[in-house]
Amino acid sequence: MDTPKTLIVDDETSTLEFCEGVFRTAGHKTRACETAHEARLLMGEEPFDNILLDIHLKSTSGIELCREIRNPEAAIYRPSLWVIGFTADHKHETIMAMLLAGANDYLLKPATPEQLWVKATVALFAQPKLWALKKRNALLEKEIERMARLH
Repeated sequence: MDTPKTLIVDDETSTLEFCEGVFRTAGHKTRACETAHEARLLMGEEPFDNILLDIHLKSTSGIELCREIRNPEAAIYRPSLWVIGFTADHKHETIMAMLLAGANDYLLKPATPEQLWVKATVALFAQPKLWALKKRNALLEKEIERMARLH
């Protein structure tokens, strides 16, 4: 397996540095940025396997960026990208909004290195399996449509 690439998006420099260190220790290559705009640019330049995404960014929220990532009509559409929402907002509604926008997982701030390492490790193993299941599901749906047309 290739080294996973993770994009970390947070508007606090200290959080970016902390998260980059933990993800690198977990075996990931990392890129980091502070805004949704920068994240869009980086996603246009190179492929990422995972994104750790602050839910409350200053300009565009992480929830909005996650919706773009999951929108087939968006320039940054990435159905296989493993999205981890990251927030200091412990409200159930906020977490649910991120998950409903398409996040695969979430983590509450402040996170310990161990908690972040667990999320990085889960992403490492779960993301390829999830993508394989989605591809298989798409193939099965096409086969069902083909068979329905025959009858």
